[in-house]
Amino acid sequence: MENKDKELRCFKPHTKEFKIDIQNLNIIIFNDVTDELQQISSLEEKASTDALTGLFNKGKFHEVLDKEIALAESTKTPLSLVFLDIDHFKVVNDTYGHDVGDYILQTLATILDSTVRQGDFLARWGGKEFVITLQATTAEQATILAEKIRKNIEAYEFKSAGKQTVSLGVTEYIYKESEEEFIKRVDTALYAAKESGRNKTVIK
Repeated sequence: MENKDKELRCFKPHTKEFKIDIQNLNIIIFNDVTDELQQISSLEEKASTDALTGLFNKGKFHEVLDKEIALAESTKTPLSLVFLDIDHFKVVNDTYGHDVGDYILQTLATILDSTVRQGDFLARWGGKEFVITLQATTAEQATILAEKIRKNIEAYEFKSAGKQTVSLGVTEYIYKESEEEFIKRVDTALYAAKESGRNKTVIK
């Protein structure tokens, strides 16, 4: 409902009974709950957002992945994951300090956000790791995006810290497997990328 200033307001109705002479009457009272709903929405958004990068957080990722898997199961369409880790990030923090480390995380989040496709879901997994879900996308197609991400980051000149690289793991959902198995496999792919020299994408 709009008020006189054309602002959208939300109201919660409830009834109140009263008696006039021998007749029982009910009136409907509308309480304005717009501010309360906005506060709830703000709290829910904060609870699902990583404070440093502004991306969704790990908790929100699990919530979305559960729905993505259900959709892939029902539509029989592919679903892929990309797991990304910044190479030698501890050295960056130790050499330049955590302020520069935070700047790199924030800048990398911006690069990722501008590189992923509309419909892809991007989240900060935690620390120096990020994860992307790709609906209706095979592992081979996801690898093309992963390589684009890797090259965009490698080409970027981070002020105060120079060039940075990332390692990426890619995998595709296997019908009827658990979410834990799905995530474990992409984590294994990422580990293989780091163990085999870093700054590369490995598919499992």
